[in-house]
Amino acid sequence: MARHKKQRTKHRQHVTALVSKKKKKKNDEEIISPADETPCVAFAADPDDHCETPSEAYADVAPALEWLASRCGKTRGTVHLYDPYWCAGGVKSRLGELGFERVANDNVDCYATWDDREYDVLVTNPPYSGDHIARLARYCAVPGCKWLWLVPEWTHKKEEFVAALDGRVPLYLSPEKRYVYAPPPNMRAKKRSDTHKKTAPFHSIWICWAGTQPQTDALASWWKATQRSDGALRVARSRSQLRDLRRRKK
Repeated sequence: MARHKKQRTKHRQHVTALVSKKKKKKNDEEIISPADETPCVAFAADPDDHCETPSEAYADVAPALEWLASRCGKTRGTVHLYDPYWCAGGVKSRLGELGFERVANDNVDCYATWDDREYDVLVTNPPYSGDHIARLARYCAVPGCKWLWLVPEWTHKKEEFVAALDGRVPLYLSPEKRYVYAPPPNMRAKKRSDTHKKTAPFHSIWICWAGTQPQTDALASWWKATQRSDGALRVARSRSQLRDLRRRKK
């Protein structure tokens, strides 16, 4: 009996040690340095900037992309789309599911390569940190550039964005609900707070420019005439109209 009791005690101690070891291992795995698991990217990147655009967002704006394609004499299948900011490669597959087959989105430093790019329409969800939005605004300010940005609503008030517009009036498309973004696997540090999981930290809007003011106005008129007023995206043409949409939502 004493021997069995001693064996049970020894076994219990062994199990306790194993459990403690597993807990320690689990805790060690819960907080991992981003540098240890960050996917290989060919440029300097802030892990907090990396989130894949949801399929829903592309589906919402697909009619505008198709309209822009028609102005280039092309279709969904032939229009050349360009997203300069690589995240995890999901851009091509998500747009491809909507029939947009020619999509350029490469794991490169876009600032070193985008001057040589040829495309019909730029569509992107740019990084928000640092001066990325300012650099994108300057790049898209060239005459004739057609672009759609998915950005936080506050972007339209940023000084560098207003300066780049230089009096031009883009089309704002505001979704009824917030889009939910997901970082690529292993991009961010895993934490007990689950900050690496899907998130919708702010209200996003699409800002669209069709190359010229008359074409952008035509796109806005077409959208209002053909898309349901209670659809996924609501139209605004000014900061005050965006504010009204926000108030109406409340």
